Amino acid sequence: MQPRSTLPPHTLTTLLGRYGPEVGDQISCERLSEGLLNRGYRLTTTRGRFFLKHHLNGAPETIERQHRTTVQLGLLGVPVAPPLVTDSGSTVVVVGGRCYALHPWVDSRHRDGSQLSTEQAAELGGLLGRVHNRLPEAVAAATAPRAAHAAGGAPRGGRLLPRPRQPGGAGAGRLPARVGAAPHEGFDPPPT
Repeated sequence: MQPRSTLPPHTLTTLLGRYGPEVGDQISCERLSEGLLNRGYRLTTTRGRFFLKHHLNGAPETIERQHRTTVQLGLLGVPVAPPLVTDSGSTVVVVGGRCYALHPWVDSRHRDGSQLSTEQAAELGGLLGRVHNRLPEAVAAATAPRAAHAAGGAPRGGRLLPRPRQPGGAGAGRLPARVGAAPHEGFDPPPT
């Protein structure tokens, strides 16, 4: 069976090769119709499903810093889907001058504000408040010297960075995992 894709085959082959055998071989890669700021793809491999993010803006170093901040938010109790780490220890793969990152897949759907109950909207507001309250601490930890991270031996080959709290749960409790936080200035720049 020929893999289905909306990205050039060499891009996916190169990208998956950087993560090692733990990620598996491509079965399909379908562009998502909804999302903000960047392009997203549902990538299915012989080892599972992943979210492939094509970053439209930002240098690899900036995106790596954003990823470290995301991981720190997870360690502070904010539900996140952290990026996977390549065999070389990076969370960004550059192919053809374009930046990509691979994340675990979280079953979800985009919701407009009018689709939220009052309780869900309050829960979302609470989550956004936690993100904004924890963000300065997460940024500080992410930009600190990486000696502690390096000393711990970053996992390689499509594995997660330190285990932050994973999205999950049931009912309205799953909302934080399903709804993305508003971008923070300098954290996820809009496309130009």
